Amino acid sequence: MGDYRERLDELKIRHIEDYKRKKEKFGEDEPRQWYWYMSHHRFFAVCSYVLGHDVQGFINHMKKTSAYFIKTLQKYEESGLDYGFAEDASCRMIPTVICSLETSMIKDVLTYTSKRDTKKMDPLAKYLHKAFRLFILGKDGTRADLDDMETIFSKRLKSYVGYALCFQAIHDKDKEKFLAGFDTMIKGHKRLSTPQGVFGGTVDEVIAFWPLAVVNLARFKGLDVMVDYPLVPKDLIAKQLGGLYD
Repeated sequence: MGDYRERLDELKIRHIEDYKRKKEKFGEDEPRQWYWYMSHHRFFAVCSYVLGHDVQGFINHMKKTSAYFIKTLQKYEESGLDYGFAEDASCRMIPTVICSLETSMIKDVLTYTSKRDTKKMDPLAKYLHKAFRLFILGKDGTRADLDDMETIFSKRLKSYVGYALCFQAIHDKDKEKFLAGFDTMIKGHKRLSTPQGVFGGTVDEVIAFWPLAVVNLARFKGLDVMVDYPLVPKDLIAKQLGGLYD
């Protein structure tokens, strides 16, 4: 995991060049480029914090990432076209939007993605959607779903079982259980960040966006937990308690 962090300065130059090229060629009005703009701003967010310890820079880039995602979901709804990543939004982008700490954006994204039928999703997306809908919109999910999530993840998605444990703790308002689940979640994230893992070779090796999002979600739901790990820095965690559906 250290290799990617050590290459951030070099990679930043490439990202800036590619971002400028795309902006000059396509501007703001080509929806098929919005995914790349999101990816660049997500990368720039990590660079802001890791290279410059700029917390506000991190937040600003996460808000820009979120704004492009919301535009994409709006375009999807207007046209019925899918720009490549909207269907598995919970796995790829909802945690990123939560890391923006902008509750209005978080609610906007869930309003769009909640229209998707979870029955057609793979187990990971299905149960993440249910959990996010339950905690952010107060619908379409139950405590029993969180138990089912733990059972299924334990059998088929072992590296993700920590998410089920943390979601259960948020629902039960249990700080100790959340912190135990967080340790499991971080161990799973490290496994997923190996070269063969879903996060391998990405900025998620440096900042664990998914676990960070779950801590932020817990705080937005009023659970007063705080962690400070290299992958989940305390500086990037929401200071406020509450603010989402109660």
